[in-house]
Amino acid sequence: MSDLADRLRRFSYKPGWTITLGEENGRPAIVVVARVPDVHDPQRSTIVRGGEILPRNVEALDDEQFIALVRRAKDVVERHEADEWFMVDGEPVNDPHAPKESG
Repeated sequence: MSDLADRLRRFSYKPGWTITLGEENGRPAIVVVARVPDVHDPQRSTIVRGGEILPRNVEALDDEQFIALVRRAKDVVERHEADEWFMVDGEPVNDPHAPKESG
């Protein structure tokens, strides 16, 4: 996995965001952690985390495929934040913290 860590060191995103190797649901993953403004009190910050589980053939991915994998991991966190902040009349349009409906 050290080769993967070396590949990941090449990536950066916004200030306060990190992209590293870690675990997601107990499996090896690319993990994105971000310090962002708190939607309920923008003067404070909060930490959000998301990731993309590594495919079994991750070592064989070419640069383009690996970039796509890292981008998906970043987009998980970015989408969560976008959904928290996008509102109509002060209410989230797609609240990522709302209970999931069963059906």
